[in-house]
Amino acid sequence: MNPLAVAVFGYLLLGLEEALRPALSLGETRIAPYLVVVLVCFVALHAPTLAALWTGLALGLCSDLLAARSAEGGAAVTVIIGPNAVGFLAAAGFVVVIRGLMMRRNPWVMVFLAVVGSAVAKVAAAFLLAVRSVLDPAISISPAVELTTGLGSSLYTAVTAAALVWPLNRMIGLFGFVDWRPGRGRVGGAARPGRS
Repeated sequence: MNPLAVAVFGYLLLGLEEALRPALSLGETRIAPYLVVVLVCFVALHAPTLAALWTGLALGLCSDLLAARSAEGGAAVTVIIGPNAVGFLAAAGFVVVIRGLMMRRNPWVMVFLAVVGSAVAKVAAAFLLAVRSVLDPAISISPAVELTTGLGSSLYTAVTAAALVWPLNRMIGLFGFVDWRPGRGRVGGAARPGRS
């Protein structure tokens, strides 16, 4: 896997997600599509297990650093590191576990994985935020709101996943994925010499 390509695409999608969130939000809610989770699921579908998990953790950490939350009374803003990192790690792990059952080049598979993967990520993040709000009452977080917003955004992610799957599949060579299945070569290329 080419970590530079993943980092560049991750940087671009993080920036787009933050910039487009107000425009793409449904009404007054915080329900907006996730772009970065689509990349996490794409990498987890094609990359070796360890690389997929590290990608989920790294992109989740970057997402945490961009997510500012208001403290009690709305006076102070704090950054909580961990919920998205663990959530994206869980999403990558979920995709790694079930990817053997998937037809990787089918665009609907990516849409399905992005929706379910983002739901897994947001359930894990909502749980960690609920634990954090119990331990630190100064952080005003409603687990029910976080969960419903996260699940609504996961369904909305189907739209962005459908839009991103074609360009990601066309640029798969840039990522340099090596097939995680034994006896296979590069993804989208010929098998390695001496292998069937």
